[in-house]
Amino acid sequence: MYRLLAIALGCLWLTGCAIRPLESGRDQVLQQTQHRLRLDNAAITEKNCSAAPATLADAMHTALLCNPQVQIALAELDISTAELNQQIRIDNPNLGLTVRDSDSESGVNIELDLLAPVIDLILYPARKSAAQATLDRHRQFTLAAILRLANDLENAWYGWQVADLKAQVGNRFALTRQLNAELGERYHQAGNINLHEFAELQINAGTAGLLEDQLNIERKAMQIKIQRLLGIRQLPKIQQALRILPDSDPDVSTIWQIAQANHPLLQAAQINTDALAQSLALERRFRFLLDFGAGVSLEKEAGGGTSIGPAIELELPLWNQNQAEIDAAQGQLSKGQQQLLALHNHFSAEIQLALGQMQLARSRLARYRQQILPAYKTKMEQTLKEYNYMLTGPFELLETRAEQMETIMAFLDDLGSYWQSASKLSRLSGGSWSPAKTAALQLDVLAPETQAQQTEQNHVHTP
Repeated sequence: MYRLLAIALGCLWLTGCAIRPLESGRDQVLQQTQHRLRLDNAAITEKNCSAAPATLADAMHTALLCNPQVQIALAELDISTAELNQQIRIDNPNLGLTVRDSDSESGVNIELDLLAPVIDLILYPARKSAAQATLDRHRQFTLAAILRLANDLENAWYGWQVADLKAQVGNRFALTRQLNAELGERYHQAGNINLHEFAELQINAGTAGLLEDQLNIERKAMQIKIQRLLGIRQLPKIQQALRILPDSDPDVSTIWQIAQANHPLLQAAQINTDALAQSLALERRFRFLLDFGAGVSLEKEAGGGTSIGPAIELELPLWNQNQAEIDAAQGQLSKGQQQLLALHNHFSAEIQLALGQMQLARSRLARYRQQILPAYKTKMEQTLKEYNYMLTGPFELLETRAEQMETIMAFLDDLGSYWQSASKLSRLSGGSWSPAKTAALQLDVLAPETQAQQTEQNHVHTP
């Protein structure tokens, strides 16, 4: 009698112990991030939050290890895993004990019932499968959050490179305008230009100085933004110049196929839709099996006799047959399918927009390289020749130089816009596409420091 009861308890205990908990998979998330960002293996294991990165790759390494938001996302993944493990655990068996004192001299009547939730055992594989799907979605969300941070860092890094180059050009621009104003002061004192012309030169110099200050502030602001994204207290230092354009851009269909196969948000939406379809099928399959428990029942009668045998507890599905649960599961599936469709539409539109911005920037940069910048170079050379032959004045030479600097700053804006759009396209692909590596941009090629610079410095000493 008691041996049967012990065996039943042992089986229930072993069944509970046999349930293997779900694992959060934070290492797999970090490995996927590492692979999609094309980082070295050592980057994930070596933590150094005191060194300031000098390249974008080093910055990605540092952010993964030092940014608190990354660690928060991983901790939330661990928390959700623990909650799912709690949800899929089989309920404990119910123990019922009844003791009744008899009026006769026969003694006490004892009833002992031990019922285990058999429905939990039956549905456990389906419950664990649903929990695994939920955990897979959480992993994809965590991966998406980390990749979004990486994209923000990449965007900021490109913005910082542009801001640094523009600040350098802005310094030359302000210097040129200041030289023109100082030269104008000498000419005005000598009576060679009137007050209106001199005031115009002063206005230009002051405006250029304001622009220089603004560009320096923007460069510092981008540096601080990158510092925040890295999660460190050291300010980063640039040792990597902005790159020139690759030879070509991808097409929409290629990026869309890559995004469908690799973007974590699209993957999470697809996993959710599949899990909802399985949940609906499960509700329909077990619609009549509402509550089912089985176990053993022991009764010691007052007369001294003892009886033991199986016990079953079953809810009869007379009025409630899970109709509402089935309707709700159908609605959840329809909702999930529409959310997946909406996400597809969103990604398709964003990919087209990012590629359109890249193509627009490429078109504008091509016009700068093929027409505007060469024309300014020619204009600068010809103006310098005319100045040397005393066919034009120093003001025209310096003004041409200033216009050239303004054009170069506009060129850098478009170049930065291209790389930031390329970074957005990489994020939309789930980090599985990246533009080809190209050579670094040489600022002196855009604005060569030749005889023109020395001529500018000598203008203030012109009698």
